[in-house]
Amino acid sequence: MTEVLSQTTYIDTAVEVVQRLGGTMVGARDRYPEPPLPTLDGVRSWFYAIDHHDDLRRRVSEASGMGAQNLSASLTDNKLRPDLAVLAADLAGVSSTSGLVVTGFIHPTEGGWPHDARKQALAALTELELVDHLTQRSRHASRILTQATQERAKMQKFRDTLG
Repeated sequence: MTEVLSQTTYIDTAVEVVQRLGGTMVGARDRYPEPPLPTLDGVRSWFYAIDHHDDLRRRVSEASGMGAQNLSASLTDNKLRPDLAVLAADLAGVSSTSGLVVTGFIHPTEGGWPHDARKQALAALTELELVDHLTQRSRHASRILTQATQERAKMQKFRDTLG
């Protein structure tokens, strides 16, 4: 469930909150379909979700021969080669197919995930867990949007400099 939850977005989670409110909001899930995988920060979130001992980055780096800085840069960019995702999954003791799902190499159903796995995982959370998850997902979204805004500002400054 942790791996599946790592693939939810703040919108998925907010829709679940709204769905639980009921009333005129019932059916919100139907109006806001799940985004396709990989999500904007799905690879990075998945990697941290399976890192139960806080040493997975080091272990993947050592086992693959990839420099730790390069691996960190890949995760920051939300990119991971499929072979590294499988290696990370194996080292973490989780299904290697999940690594292929979150990198977009295979479709979730090909990886053994039910077609509505993310909705099921969110529905299984208690109210407190759901609110905590929404907070976490919102922080991720804020980080991504902040980075995108900074990149656009840099590009605009560069264009302005070129004239």
